[in-house]
Order: sequence, then structure tokens, then C-alpha cells
Amino acid sequence: MVYDPTEDFLENILRKERQREKLFEFDCCFDEFARQEMIFDKTVRFLVDSVIEGYNGTVFAYGATGAGKTHTMMGKDADPGIMPLALAYLFSKKSQSQDAVYDISLSYLEIYNENIRDLLSGKQEFLDLREDTSRGVVVAGITYVSAKSPEEVLGFLSKGNKNRSQEATGANAVSSRSHAVMQVFVSQRSTKGPTTYRFSKLSMIDLAGSERAADTQNRGQRMIEGANINRSLLALGNCINSLVDPTKRSKYVNYRDSKLTRLLKDSLGGNCRTVMIANISPASSHFEETMNTLKYASRAASI
Repeated sequence: MVYDPTEDFLENILRKERQREKLFEFDCCFDEFARQEMIFDKTVRFLVDSVIEGYNGTVFAYGATGAGKTHTMMGKDADPGIMPLALAYLFSKKSQSQDAVYDISLSYLEIYNENIRDLLSGKQEFLDLREDTSRGVVVAGITYVSAKSPEEVLGFLSKGNKNRSQEATGANAVSSRSHAVMQVFVSQRSTKGPTTYRFSKLSMIDLAGSERAADTQNRGQRMIEGANINRSLLALGNCINSLVDPTKRSKYVNYRDSKLTRLLKDSLGGNCRTVMIANISPASSHFEETMNTLKYASRAASI
């Protein structure tokens, strides 16, 4: 990325010779013409293979509001995103297996204004986070549904998305006002040789976009939502900074600043393989948000 120098920049003697180019290194980069299948193949396919092997996996999309996170994660019926493609691939691997019996269940929730809602039950009540000695951080009272086919899972996904909080803002006509978290639990029992069990989890997260009230023209409830979104993303950034900084790595990482970071505790610092997809906008008006997103992702890659 190269800064576009302004007249003030060129007139400033102290800054005139400063290098304006900013370089970021990532595992993969995609332009606006990349198809969803290509993004899935390069970023998430190996993650699903890892879940089959017994590892925990997490993929989440981060970026400014309107940058295309929900399109990347959810997609459309004619152009499915990461979530539908990952679920379809998981079931295809299940059908090909002859050495194990699979049991697949899932939950789907949203974090709205720092409150957790179950998207599959359709109820408006808020749920609490609990610490479990064997399962880690769990949501008390959430609905777990068993799935036998990819079509059944996509039906649950569609049902949950209808219950998700979305509102129009000045920056996005269908802005997500909450973080959506789908967790798929895979249990395997071997059918050949000694009976063994494998338990793994795939978490897929569509984060709400960071936003500035001046750009989105938010007022009232929309402003409150935006403040809570930014607060949880700031807490996520602080956890990433603590995990990256070698002087702080052995010290306490404050996951309790946000419900989001508590849910992502295992994904960030635990026994888990994690993929972060950074969505950026080519619009010049989003220059600052684009730079912040790239810096955020660059730090996360160093964990």
C-alpha cells in the first residue's frame, strides 16, 4: 500500500523524505474478482481437514463496516460464502469416511450490545457465559441441534440469519449490528480396530464492522450499538497485542474485557488453528479504516 501524498505533506520539510510506502505480508491476497470457492480453497479447506483430524479450528472475518465481511462469510444462495462451503465440505468428508461414525451438532448465537442471544431458538432472552473445566467457555442454555445433511445445516443457518440484528446506517444499508458465532461440534467414533473417540470444534465468526459515528451518521440506538461493537473489537485488539508482545506473553491476557474475547479465548491462545480474513474497501474514503484493518491483521498473524 502506498500513501497518496497531500499538498500539506509535500510542504512539510520534516516529512518530505519520509518513506510513504507501507508493506504488509499475508499468506494470501484476493482482489474484488476472486470467487468464494477460491477464497475457501486457499483459507478454510485445510481448517476443515484439521477438524476431521481432531484439531479445533476457527475462522473469522474482520474489517470496517461495509467492507464485505458478511458477504464473505455468508454469501448468497447463488454464491455461498465460507460458512455454507465449509459445512458442505465437512459433510462430504463425513460421507467419504469408512473408518469412523460421525455425530455433528451446532449452535448459532449473536453478541449484541455485549449480550448473547440464541439465534436458533428465536427467543429474545439473553444468555450467560460459563467456565467449564472440560469444555472451556460455554454458553449456558444455548440450543444445540444435530445435523444429518448439509441441507439441514444450511436451513439452520438461514433460520439464524433471519433472527440476527441488522439495521441501516449511513455507511451500510444492511449493517450487521452484532457479532455472529456459529460453532460446529464434531464427534468421531472409530469402527476399525480399538474403539477410539475424537472431539473437535469448528468456530465460524462474522464480526460486526468497526465504525466511526461521524462516517455512519449514527444517532441514538445505532450509536450505542456502534460503541459496543468498537469496544469489543478494541478488547480483541488488546488481547492480540498481549499475545504478540514477547514481554507480555507469559503474563495475564485479559479475555474478560468482552464477551467476544471470552468466546475466542481458545481460538486465540489455546489449542486451535485459526484463520483471520481481513476485508478492506478500495474506496479512498475508507483509507484510515483500511490501514487499521491491515495493521490489525498483521499483528494477529504474529501470534
